[in-house]
Amino acid sequence: MTDLRTEITNYGLRLINDTPAGQPIVRSRRLLLTPKPNEQKVNQINLLFRDNGPASVGDIQRLTDGNLAVRVYLPYDEFSVYYTVLQTEKPVRMQLIFDGDVQTGQPIPVRFAMLYVDEPVGEGPRDN
Repeated sequence: MTDLRTEITNYGLRLINDTPAGQPIVRSRRLLLTPKPNEQKVNQINLLFRDNGPASVGDIQRLTDGNLAVRVYLPYDEFSVYYTVLQTEKPVRMQLIFDGDVQTGQPIPVRFAMLYVDEPVGEGPRDN
C-alpha cells in the first residue's frame, strides 16, 4: 500500500461539453491540480466531475517521462465544494492511497482520495 501526500500549488479549470458520436451531450467539469515537486514524481492530479463517471475512486499511472498522473472521479454536484476550497484556502493538500507498483501505461486503482486543509482553530473561513 502506498500513502502519497502532496501540497497543491496551482489549479486549472475546464468546463467541458462533449457530444460523442450518436450519444447525448456529456457535461463535465475538471480541476487540474499541480502538486508541489515531490519524491513520488506526481506532476498532475485531475479531479473529474461527471454525472455518469466510472464506479471507482480513480486511477494512477506512470507516464513515459517517469512522472505519475492521477485521475479522481467525483459527482458533478460536488464541484462547487472543491472549487471553493481551492479558491479560498491555503495550503491545500491531497492524500492518495493505492496498492501495487505503478507501471508505465498501466493504470491501477486509487483506493482513497482526499483533498484537505489543516488550519489553526479560530483562523476564520478565508485565508486571503
